[in-house]
Amino acid sequence: MNNLGKNILRCTVIGTGIAIVLFSFYLAGQTVPFKITSLLREGHPVRLDYEEYERNYDDEKFVWLILEKEDPFTETEMSKFGRMVRTFYSKMGGVESVEGIENAEYISFSDDYFRLKPFMVEKKLSPGGLSALQDQFWKKSLINEKGTALLFGINLTSEVKGKREKEVLENIVESKKEWEQNFPFLKAHFIGTKVGKYYFLKEMIKNQMTVTPLLFLFLGFLIWFLFRSIKVVFWFFFIMFISYSSVLLLIIFLEKGLNPYSGFALFFVLIVATSDLVHFFSVFLKNKKDNLNARIEHTISKVYWPCLLTTLTTSIGFLSLLFNEMAPVFYFGIYCAFGSFICFILTFYLLPFIIKLFNISFILEKEIPKFNLERTIRYVQLKPKTILLSTSLLVIVLAFFTAKLEIDDDFYNKFKSDHELSQSIKSFSDNFKFIGSVDVMVSKKEGDILDESRNGLLSKLEKDLSQMNGVNHIRSFQQIMDYIERKVIDGSVKNESEKEIHEKKESIFHLLNDYKVFDLTYVEKLNEVKFTLFMETSSSSELEKVLKAINILDQSDTYKGLKIKTMGFSSIRTFLMNNIIDNFLKSFAFSLALIFIVFLLIFGKLSWALLAMIPNILPLLFISGCMGILGLKVESNLVLLICISLGIAVDDTIHFLWAMKRSLLEKKNLKNSVLKAFEDTSDALLGTTLVFVLSFPTFFLADLKLFRQMGVFIMIALLIALLADFIILPALFSLLKDDTREKKSG
Repeated sequence: MNNLGKNILRCTVIGTGIAIVLFSFYLAGQTVPFKITSLLREGHPVRLDYEEYERNYDDEKFVWLILEKEDPFTETEMSKFGRMVRTFYSKMGGVESVEGIENAEYISFSDDYFRLKPFMVEKKLSPGGLSALQDQFWKKSLINEKGTALLFGINLTSEVKGKREKEVLENIVESKKEWEQNFPFLKAHFIGTKVGKYYFLKEMIKNQMTVTPLLFLFLGFLIWFLFRSIKVVFWFFFIMFISYSSVLLLIIFLEKGLNPYSGFALFFVLIVATSDLVHFFSVFLKNKKDNLNARIEHTISKVYWPCLLTTLTTSIGFLSLLFNEMAPVFYFGIYCAFGSFICFILTFYLLPFIIKLFNISFILEKEIPKFNLERTIRYVQLKPKTILLSTSLLVIVLAFFTAKLEIDDDFYNKFKSDHELSQSIKSFSDNFKFIGSVDVMVSKKEGDILDESRNGLLSKLEKDLSQMNGVNHIRSFQQIMDYIERKVIDGSVKNESEKEIHEKKESIFHLLNDYKVFDLTYVEKLNEVKFTLFMETSSSSELEKVLKAINILDQSDTYKGLKIKTMGFSSIRTFLMNNIIDNFLKSFAFSLALIFIVFLLIFGKLSWALLAMIPNILPLLFISGCMGILGLKVESNLVLLICISLGIAVDDTIHFLWAMKRSLLEKKNLKNSVLKAFEDTSDALLGTTLVFVLSFPTFFLADLKLFRQMGVFIMIALLIALLADFIILPALFSLLKDDTREKKSG
């Protein structure tokens, strides 16, 4: 190729790189709102049931606002803030109506007439309104028992979806600052399913706009520290940006935009991408040959196959997540595995092409940092039994605490404690004594479900449901009907017959039904009513106990004519929690089996493959043991932690074993082969681990506890894995008595 052709090609490569960077920034802005249904893959039966439930009841359209202060609200303040809230949010686009104590109405019967009367008259609670607040139906709504918190329901229009939903929710949630700035004695809190989705989306945008750039800068500094070359850092970033953009394209193709989990996958791709690049440059820069082609060939001959194997094992760890029922975890595995292979291909095919095309002469300002571990390795070889005995004692302790792990999940407690959503949930729980809910759908196997309401069976069911552990109170169709019945009887004249009272109740029912009062509790076309059980806890283990108790009611003779089932998000949560261990065991077994096969292929000896697995089990046991010691619950994060840690931690072992195998082929004895392997690989192994470990603190900038926990545990796991390779692995091989190569050479 002549000089003109080379210059054109060079400009094309640089131009493509710039386009990729700009395209990456554009793609990073393509976000999609987090949806509850996205926890399960499309077509999953549990997801389909929930989507059908949403279409019928649409009870996610409410955003709840709490205004609280230290002392009780006066009646004047109730009226004042009620009007202000209604006026403020009613003017917002996307808001259909606002409900609160200032404009709420209760049912009243007088002079043989049915009326809806306001709780507040002339800026004060009416006697009837005050009495109504004491009724079981109105308790734990509108205002808390102490009178220090007002509850408002902001009803969104049906058009609030997609990007429009983000805009509306942002306007509503950000108004919290206005309330607290204008009224310093007030605290404002927002809750609701859509609010939770908004905070997840906001977190993901924050990660892409803040955490990702910081991660790039941090990685750049670490690479410069290792190689002290601006050229290396530049081309390092060039390869990483292409990898990053490739995974972004896959995410957009499969999910139409970024969500919190896919955004998290991008972090791993960036970090994992460094491994092959560090090994490539470590060998390439140490080679002082003048011939560029010879340096490249030498580098590829030394690190191509071990890097291919580490890419394979890392991908195995990620692909094992495909067994998980959670769609975000499933896709997380796909994205990270895809990114790992893209990084390998770019490092060993595109990077050598670029070096030749630009005729890059990498000149190090300083030598690559050296790590002399010979004394450590020799000590381990002299005291292998002491090392292994100490390790065994640690394993026993970790296994003991691992056995104490409990499976549980708290869906509403995903953010750090000082996060706005966490504070809102705490306020709601403190003031209204419940958090989260279970929806119970009741239909009749034959006949009209309203018949069971009239004969009192649904009232009995409500009583049984209310007595279950953890249930604070209930909102239901039957509760409204019982409330009407109490008011009809209280307001009826003495000479009214039962028939007249019944007709009055029926007429009131039809009137309220026409006004869509029962929309959230009764679907006429399905012949179905809904009981919403408000729970004092959002713990999945407690939730599961309630669901089992409801299933027992469904199978009892008392309700044999009814079909009682749980629905809503509780069904998704319970399904996922019940599958955590099953998913984990499948993923873990898959990873272990395939990684063991890789070790077996490297050595061709069963004993050596088994020894190589031992140091890589220790980090996993360390994670589970630490979780047990700290009292952390087993959630979906355990599956992510174990599979990711195993896939990444095994990389160092493979590079060491490959170097040791190469030394043995040079007819060195086993002891010297171990030393030679560490001499050849320790710089790169410590360098990649340093990059991994020092990159994960950027995850602490995230507000999601899952990301922060994973950052801490994976950092520790990688350090433990490296120590295991440097200490336990030499100790294990020192116990091998038969040094066959030494005997043959003799």
